[in-house]
Amino acid sequence: MARVEAWDAKSLFREWDEDNSGTLSPLKLWTGIRETFGIRLKQVELDALCKDGVTLQNFTDILLEVMSKFE
Repeated sequence: MARVEAWDAKSLFREWDEDNSGTLSPLKLWTGIRETFGIRLKQVELDALCKDGVTLQNFTDILLEVMSKFE
């Protein structure tokens, strides 16, 4: 499993934002976290993370929140 410190948040966001919309869908966030960090989020956890949308501005905070729960 990769650690969040090993990744550049801006590069990771751009990789996951395949349609270049500037936001990540809940599915893209879930898939990215699962494939990159090996963490499988429950639907309730995903809903809480995505409640305000996922943009580059809050992406790092979201990843840090995920990692803090699963360390």
